[in-house]
Amino acid sequence: MLYVQINHVNADKSELPAAGNWKNDFPTVDNTKVLGIAGQFNVFSGDINTINNQSLEGNFATSYLNTKDSFVNGTKGISYMKGMSVTPGEYVAFGGDTTVLGSSMRYTSDFNWGNPGINDIRVSKTPSNGFRKESLSENYIDINSELNKLSENSKSIAEYSKGNNPTVDNYYGHVTVDVTKISAQDNIKYIILKPNDIPSTSAQLSITGLSSNQKVVITFDTSDVSNVNLTYLSFHNGTESKDILFNYYNISSMSAYQGEVDWSTQQSSGTKYAILAPEATVTLKSTSFQGNIIAKHFINQFMGQQNGNFTDIDVPSSKKPQKPIQLISVPDVDFGIHSLYSQDSLIGNYQGDFKLSANKNDSLKINVEVTQNFTNTDGEKSGHVTWQLLQSDYQNSQLLTTTQDMTTSSAQIKYWVWQDDGQGNLLNDWQWNENNKKNSSYKIQISNLQSVRNVGNYTATLSWTLTNSP
Repeated sequence: MLYVQINHVNADKSELPAAGNWKNDFPTVDNTKVLGIAGQFNVFSGDINTINNQSLEGNFATSYLNTKDSFVNGTKGISYMKGMSVTPGEYVAFGGDTTVLGSSMRYTSDFNWGNPGINDIRVSKTPSNGFRKESLSENYIDINSELNKLSENSKSIAEYSKGNNPTVDNYYGHVTVDVTKISAQDNIKYIILKPNDIPSTSAQLSITGLSSNQKVVITFDTSDVSNVNLTYLSFHNGTESKDILFNYYNISSMSAYQGEVDWSTQQSSGTKYAILAPEATVTLKSTSFQGNIIAKHFINQFMGQQNGNFTDIDVPSSKKPQKPIQLISVPDVDFGIHSLYSQDSLIGNYQGDFKLSANKNDSLKINVEVTQNFTNTDGEKSGHVTWQLLQSDYQNSQLLTTTQDMTTSSAQIKYWVWQDDGQGNLLNDWQWNENNKKNSSYKIQISNLQSVRNVGNYTATLSWTLTNSP
């Protein structure tokens, strides 16, 4: 006789659905962008402390959550935590759609009077779609790895932004940051500010020089600073409708900022902000912050409702887009009024402006030649007048002058673009060089005026051509 024994196996009531990997829940996220997967969470931090008077709004991802038993953790979407502590530890509450638990966390489906438990703490409120749990072999999110990547992205932004110093005007706390002269990449302007450019209390910030579809990324240069405190900051004159990323980085040492960021704003608006401080401590104070916070340590004092995320952007290229090299204006040269045969050689005076646009540290040459020699109003030419470009160099405060003939061929002016905004004003620079007896300056000289036979008003045509030069 054959006996078959069938054992009934009770399902483990503590078993949770497998979390898998974040890519299953966020398949459209491009993790090569600045925020990547971190930009899908209102708070993305190594650890979160939310025991000071406020629930954790929005959604979050963290290695460790320190919360209080009267607070709800997460109010929308998917949240993730690898570990948790609760003060005083009677119960814990979670909102939103789903909370993913770390592999080492213990979940009990019927812990106390029909309530589940996590780490032997009663869960008084559960997400609408319950809990999931990551496996031992696969992290849902590798928080440390992502924070390291975010630190590199913060560095890339800082490197790209170096030299992009806007004009800042502070009129009794009304701060206007003019970014008109800053070139945009992909409709984003990257700028550098010092923390003290914006008063720490009740500053009113306006950013001008942005078109309607442009964003701005502000890197606060935290060199020699351990705390960046903006209390009751407000935005005005259209800035309240701009999406802004605030990056914190030590420019002088090109190292990540590891100090403190205290943040609060006065008003709620449609703006989505992002705070990128992946190695710093960010404390969110009395504010309705809307957007994303990335930090090593996050302290929540008040968040307000969350209505969205900062729209992610590409990591800026280490090589800035090149400005077109062009002459903005060239001067006239005036040799004055003189009697016939009174002089044989004259040096002209520049009239007007001599300006160009290029890129900082470009070395340029400007070719200048005579395309029509002196001709008076009656059409009489004085083709025997000769033209020279005089270059004056100061070497050890000693003047050395060399000449280039430009009567029948072009002469060359060499110029180095030294200003951050890529603008060159040659006449101003040459005047400074003459006054300080340093570097070069150029003048134009005409000779053989004795060859002019008739009186009259004579004009000539000069051609200026700007080319890049090695």
